[in-house]
Amino acid sequence: MILMMVQMIMLMNAGCRHTMRTDKLGRPAHCATRTFQALRIFVNNELNELHAGLDAAHLLLRPAGLCLAISFHSLEDRIIKRHFHAIDLDAKANMSVTDRLRDPTVTHPVDFMQQLMKTRWQPVTRSIITPSDAEISANPRARSAKLRAASKLLE
Repeated sequence: MILMMVQMIMLMNAGCRHTMRTDKLGRPAHCATRTFQALRIFVNNELNELHAGLDAAHLLLRPAGLCLAISFHSLEDRIIKRHFHAIDLDAKANMSVTDRLRDPTVTHPVDFMQQLMKTRWQPVTRSIITPSDAEISANPRARSAKLRAASKLLE
């Protein structure tokens, strides 16, 4: 297994112009880092698990209960944001209700419109919470963390 990983890294090195680049803190980062991250996300089914976890949190929380979610990369953050802002995960990014219903020739029933406007969460903060520079210097792994919070609405 280790031999296969070494071979994979050597293959990635051959395909990269520069084997070392720098991360946000200016430290050297290997070109294979993101590839291994992508493999880990896929093998562990992390994005589907996050989606299922947010659904379970909504099911188990009492009304007005808080759900806090920390993401470490944009794929996770996008799923959390779409859950908390009631954006359909299959819809195009950032489509508002008016964008989805822009055709003026179509009349939609009132119950359909009410269901469309219904949200499950009320975001607690307007934007994401990110670590301070002091936190990042004390804990470099926190540099990419994003915290979102939302409270469960009454059903």
